[in-house]
Amino acid sequence: MGGRPPRFLEFTPRRFACSITHADPPQAYHRFMSPASRLNLLVIIPHRWCAVPDALTDLRARLADDFGAALHLRRAAGPLPAPLTVFAGYWAPHTQEFAWWNLEPHLERAFVDLSWVDDALQAS
Repeated sequence: MGGRPPRFLEFTPRRFACSITHADPPQAYHRFMSPASRLNLLVIIPHRWCAVPDALTDLRARLADDFGAALHLRRAAGPLPAPLTVFAGYWAPHTQEFAWWNLEPHLERAFVDLSWVDDALQAS
């Protein structure tokens, strides 16, 4: 069994399962999933969530330094209760689990739910 392993898009089982609709043109999708591209972590952010710039910079640096991966952010097309992470590209066996374990605290610090602000404004 020689040759290159197949490249694929895989959803992490630890996050919520949902379907993703692409608002980008097909060229953007193919550029993102190109075989020549490196490992990618796609994070789909719910509408009421906001990114924390300092924590996001730290997450990007950690991804690049530890795994040679790039971070891509997209806004969700539909409702999501929390950010959805998608590991894209071929991650070596057990590397994806190690990356998830290593990056989970950084992901939690990088995104903040702001729905409580809207609820507080509507209540007053």
